[in-house]
Amino acid sequence: VSLAGERGGHDNMQPFAVVQFCIVYDGLYPSMF
Repeated sequence: VSLAGERGGHDNMQPFAVVQFCIVYDGLYPSMF
């Protein structure tokens, strides 16, 4: 499971709510992000 801070890619340019979404879903569907 990757955290938003570790990814440093898409989610640091997204709204906080989307960042939270990425944190949750990175562990399930990392290829989608």
